[in-house]
Amino acid sequence: MTSLEIKVGDVDLGPVVKPKLSRDDWAMRGFMAMIALYLIIALALPLYAILSKSFEIRTYFYDQFEMAVDQGQGWEEPKSLREWATIYQLDTPENQARRSNALPGSRIFRDYREDGNPVLRYRFRNIGDNEKLLDLNLEPVPLGQWAEVEKKQLRDVVIRAGTEFSTANFNRFFSTPALFNSIYNSIFVSLITTGITVFLAFVFAYGLTRSCMPFKGAFKSIAMVPILVPSLLSGL
Repeated sequence: MTSLEIKVGDVDLGPVVKPKLSRDDWAMRGFMAMIALYLIIALALPLYAILSKSFEIRTYFYDQFEMAVDQGQGWEEPKSLREWATIYQLDTPENQARRSNALPGSRIFRDYREDGNPVLRYRFRNIGDNEKLLDLNLEPVPLGQWAEVEKKQLRDVVIRAGTEFSTANFNRFFSTPALFNSIYNSIFVSLITTGITVFLAFVFAYGLTRSCMPFKGAFKSIAMVPILVPSLLSGL
């Protein structure tokens, strides 16, 4: 303990005692800090990881790529892959990414014809900010640089899917009737089971405390068995 003399005017109030933390107090605070750290590691971080993943979607950034074709009369005006996807009536970038993380050029552009003339050469350019999304012969193509190939070499050009943060997963979930109905079914089943359980539990507890039913000790022991279930589940 430490003391400090305090005087107000001519009145001596005596020493003020400042208590020190005991060893038990420090131990208690240490255990509280350990519990808080455990909750952060075991609950907060996994929940953050799960929630952040739920906002991530795999997609192809069609707006970040341009393609031009040559039908023997020189290079035509380049178009974005978004425009080419409209011409070819391709699936959405998100659906494409769900099926594959990489799209070879031959898979997208193999059937292109214009005015009955076949395409002789293709050129691709990445105008985005991620150099790893466009490969030629398994090597990343520098940003803004054209990668020129002939038709038979289209398979050497690979467009890779990227990740973006969006609420598209939640929009798709709530716009799908079968998935949205699962929430209703879960709530409906929960309410019914809760009502039945509470009623049976009340009857059981009333019988143990307010009646002269036989074998009370055995029934109480049976009622205590579920307390062991969490530890048994961890063991299993």
